[in-house]
Amino acid sequence: KNRDTRRRERATPTPPQLAFAWRMMYVVDSGEPVRIDILKTRQSGFSWIVCQAIYWFIGFRDNLQSLIVSHEKPTTQRIFQYMKETWEQLPDEIRPARDTSNRNELWLRNKDEAARRDGDPGLDSKGIVDTAGKDFAGSGDAIQVVLADEVGKWDKVCDPETVYTSMVNAVQGEVGTAVFRASTACGAGTFWHSEWRAHLDGHERAS
Repeated sequence: KNRDTRRRERATPTPPQLAFAWRMMYVVDSGEPVRIDILKTRQSGFSWIVCQAIYWFIGFRDNLQSLIVSHEKPTTQRIFQYMKETWEQLPDEIRPARDTSNRNELWLRNKDEAARRDGDPGLDSKGIVDTAGKDFAGSGDAIQVVLADEVGKWDKVCDPETVYTSMVNAVQGEVGTAVFRASTACGAGTFWHSEWRAHLDGHERAS
């Protein structure tokens, strides 16, 4: 939606969004699991573009599950709404069957139980959401795609290392999986700040 008019219009990705999409597809094409950290500015549209990436995984492939976790429930659900709107706006010929769609779940499977029994289950892929205040987010689920959003704010609501570790441990290190971490800066000494600095230091040593 246009931020000013609130009307729907064709999206025009910005150069930073295109750089992210190019990087993700480069990794996918290289046959590697996707692992991308994003230090973003406010209102930069990265939550939207990452949700398009997540839908690209679960909306065209069978038996995949994604998990979106942010620091608070309203933010998580707002981000999740981007992905559900993507499903709604797709042309009929590429829109998969949908069983349920609510504030916490998008289940892309055939709603007709008889059709499922007759061999037409649909994709049977699913997108779910959770909040960082739950220490064991993702535990017990088979998850292939993860978005950890606004990680810089997690220190205020949880032990961020515990929550993030729980999430990524649910994702196998295989081709076709993706882990995205995205956050605005939120002060020094946070888990996000420490992780970002460690990655920068490692990159400098590798160079």
